[in-house]
Amino acid sequence: MVALSPATIITNLFLSGVIVPVIYLLKDQFTTTLAAGSVNGTAAEPGPGTRTVVDTQSKLSIASGHIAISGGKATPAYGDPLLYYASQARAAGRALMADVTPYTAGDDGAFVGWHLGSSFTSGASIKGVIYFQNGGTILSYNGSAAPTIGAWVTATAYAVAIIIKSTGYYILVKGGIYTNYTLLWMDTTITTDPVTPVCDVYSIQIDLDNFRIPDSLYLPPCAAYDTFTRANGALGTSETAGPDGQAVTGRAWTDQIGTWEIASNKADPSALSGAIGIATVNAGVADVLVDAAITQTLLKSGIVVRYVDSSNYIAAYYDGTNAKLDKVVAGSTTSVISAAKTYAAGAVLRVICQGTSFSLFYNGAQVGSTSTISDAGLQSGTLHGLYSTGLGNTMDNFLVLSRGVDNAYTGLDGY
Repeated sequence: MVALSPATIITNLFLSGVIVPVIYLLKDQFTTTLAAGSVNGTAAEPGPGTRTVVDTQSKLSIASGHIAISGGKATPAYGDPLLYYASQARAAGRALMADVTPYTAGDDGAFVGWHLGSSFTSGASIKGVIYFQNGGTILSYNGSAAPTIGAWVTATAYAVAIIIKSTGYYILVKGGIYTNYTLLWMDTTITTDPVTPVCDVYSIQIDLDNFRIPDSLYLPPCAAYDTFTRANGALGTSETAGPDGQAVTGRAWTDQIGTWEIASNKADPSALSGAIGIATVNAGVADVLVDAAITQTLLKSGIVVRYVDSSNYIAAYYDGTNAKLDKVVAGSTTSVISAAKTYAAGAVLRVICQGTSFSLFYNGAQVGSTSTISDAGLQSGTLHGLYSTGLGNTMDNFLVLSRGVDNAYTGLDGY
């Protein structure tokens, strides 16, 4: 039997009738009542961990088994009040988890997640976090971009998980309209090491509980992934290792319209049919986040989601000027989202869809606003893939992740 130190906290997971210990690097359930001004330097409960607090106006206290943080309009600056713990070495799959209840008050928001680094020059230096913005929107913030990724309702508890990737992080949320752990966002821009667990509140109020970091690494499973790094020729079968090394089911590519190939470790159409090329995999899920890094040479280059047949599908693409999302129903094309975007070769085009809701992102920024596609025939398709109307366009790093409606991320419930 392995001896565990007194500071090591264990809960029991029951997997196939076997009790499996969960060890925590940090666990704080804020058990003991502490007045504002007396929280700094106290031990996490039940531990391990030590709280570090910046709170010049005494707005952070512990009561009723949670920490209450009130920013208010008189908050001096970002990073005050601020709660953080010891830094952790960066590791793909390292999850920071917490229960957050935000309240509509003030005029800014609350950050919960990883600070990218071990020291704070100001609260504004915090990045790698989920951001509950006053007014009911959820954002991801990586230090430069802050796309809107979801919505919250006041006085509602949300379980959040911010999971480090080899590059970037995943954000998952459960609570309110998110019945199961739902993948809201995946960032692919940052590699800072170490990372520091943090909660920063500015001009808003939140309750925070069960702040924890499991020792076990958890990587969200991928529905499909392909970097096309193999011999030139037919697309064949997608890869069996995901972007962070997680196991993925290999999916057979199907040329739906035209013919596709691999050339120099990229996918491209070698022949079009009716001036269109589409290739798909069956990812087994309709509500998804789909990425592809696209290089546009001629006409339209992008991805397709919920493909049904050659007359019914949803296409997202860059056309040289605009990033767009169209629906094709019974062969008739309707523009749903369109906005001018500056082209960047190899930039990621992303579609997030759940039910009738569709959002489009290009190079990390949202295109237009979240829109609705309610056509009955476009609600359940599980074929997603590549789209082009020009020869010479190339695609790379194709990724499909479930939104979580299919319980893809129930593994997080054990932590």
